[in-house]
Amino acid sequence: MDALLSEHEKSLRDLFAEAFNHMAMYDYPQKWGNLLPTLLNAIGTPDEFDGSALRVHNALLALRKLCKRYEYKSKEQRGPLNDIVQISFPLLLPWGQKLISYPDELSVEAAMMLKQILKIFWSSTQFYLPGFDLQNNPIAPWFDIIYATLAKPLPEKDQPADAVERNSWPWWKCKKWAIQILSRLFNRYGMPSYVEEETKAFAQYFANDTAPRFLQPVFEILNLRPSGQYCTDRVLHLCLSFLDLAVELAPTYKVLKSQLDFLLFKVCFPTCCLTAEYVELFETDPHEFVSRQVSFVFIFEITAIETDTNL
Repeated sequence: MDALLSEHEKSLRDLFAEAFNHMAMYDYPQKWGNLLPTLLNAIGTPDEFDGSALRVHNALLALRKLCKRYEYKSKEQRGPLNDIVQISFPLLLPWGQKLISYPDELSVEAAMMLKQILKIFWSSTQFYLPGFDLQNNPIAPWFDIIYATLAKPLPEKDQPADAVERNSWPWWKCKKWAIQILSRLFNRYGMPSYVEEETKAFAQYFANDTAPRFLQPVFEILNLRPSGQYCTDRVLHLCLSFLDLAVELAPTYKVLKSQLDFLLFKVCFPTCCLTAEYVELFETDPHEFVSRQVSFVFIFEITAIETDTNL
């Protein structure tokens, strides 16, 4: 554990984290009862932060590995994960709130820590959403963090110049995880007509209040490429997936309707058009070309709703 918490070299850190994961698989929680307190003590609180971002990040990495073990477990098998959520989320929430407004706005260390927190949230809500109470809404502050992450401006001058480095820049990774969480919650828990009775209240809240609110930062991200700025392919794809879901609900479609010209002619059609890079890829590696394609079914859904044209 000490080796993992203090390791700065990514390749070694990943090996230590995987070794930790295997040990936790067999020993936690029965034989390693002090594991969670050890990790939370290493993370600490934002008020106690002494500047050791590496130790906090690596502890968050280990905590994510621990949560990921239960990511696909059934509700009956995720007891240890429920305990982790109950104990750790009150600590992680203020960290997320602090990191998204860090004094050094584009601190790479802050982005790396925030990314791990978002990944922990992702793993903890994969197949089960804890009981939802509108009067005492524990998930609302997390939506504020996700919103702030998506809305955070990333000036071109502050991003890496190299295309590969820019694509893997931690702040773009944070945006990726934020919109990925949002789309998954929308798809799994946000459709009132399709969810189980126990998540009806959350679905109504998400459909009427949360999803419409998030359309604005999604539009801003989608406007980056038309305005000559950078956006990763994965973030663009996930934003389009979010709109694909938004077409199905009246509250979100009302907002989408006023943006149809922008979405169709500035975002969707230009993205569908072949570029010189894609033509070369098709000629040299057609299998890879097919694997990279993005589904644009919702383009036709929107247009079919608006017109009687037989597409």
